[in-house]
Amino acid sequence: MTHPEIRKLLCAVAAMAAMTAACSAPRHAETKGVRWFGAGTKAHSHNDYSRSRPLEDALREGFRSVEADVFLRDGELLVGHDEWMLHPQRTLERLYLDPLVERIEQNGGSVHGDGETFLLLVDIKRDSANVYTRLREAIAQRTPLLTRFTQDTIEPGAITIVLSGDRPTATVAAEPVRHVAIDGRLRDLGRGAPRSLMPLISDAWANAFPSRSLDPMLEDEAARLCELAQRAHAEGRMLRFWGAPDRAQSWRAQQLGGVDWIGTDRPKDLARWLREEAATR
Repeated sequence: MTHPEIRKLLCAVAAMAAMTAACSAPRHAETKGVRWFGAGTKAHSHNDYSRSRPLEDALREGFRSVEADVFLRDGELLVGHDEWMLHPQRTLERLYLDPLVERIEQNGGSVHGDGETFLLLVDIKRDSANVYTRLREAIAQRTPLLTRFTQDTIEPGAITIVLSGDRPTATVAAEPVRHVAIDGRLRDLGRGAPRSLMPLISDAWANAFPSRSLDPMLEDEAARLCELAQRAHAEGRMLRFWGAPDRAQSWRAQQLGGVDWIGTDRPKDLARWLREEAATR
């Protein structure tokens, strides 16, 4: 084994030791609020619409969460990260809602045929009030399939819609019964928002871990990752980051740290890695 290979191996061992030492509390299935989405680390397809086959690739790899950025244009919810990407045929309904409903009908009531709910993260780029009004129209005929939220309850459906980006938090919070929830931020931890309003906490990786060091992850940052996961789980919320390095070292750090949803722009690679990790246990 060459010196670089030895150094890489030692770094990997050190990283795992640091994470294991920092993360001593129960994670995932043992934490309140995570069970309704199933146990363990799950895969989230970030910017799913940017691939040639939106949704299809993520579903084929067994993903239980996808993300679509939306703008309101000419009365339609169009999918794209920037306005120049928008096309009249690429609507939220055509790319996501209709195919998911079709899958649910084919698979006996759930997207993957196993009874678990599926997360559709809708990232509103701007104009949240009008986007939400149009979204409510789009889902009005589909509510029997959607997770139902009240002020203090969550009744899982085949699809769970969570709003991110420019979030209409006050409007959603004021509704006694709704079929969407809000994607929280790290700053929302400890502020008492009902879990039924904010079941998910998401934030930029760089906001929490400015060094972005993963080889190995700095000990204090490994401890912080575990602390954030434990805080989220103690409140019955799930945890996700965006902008994390999209490679195995980062995926492992998040898995060991108790992160519930690992986001990726490389769904096939992450799915393969998760299968390999599961096979070694």
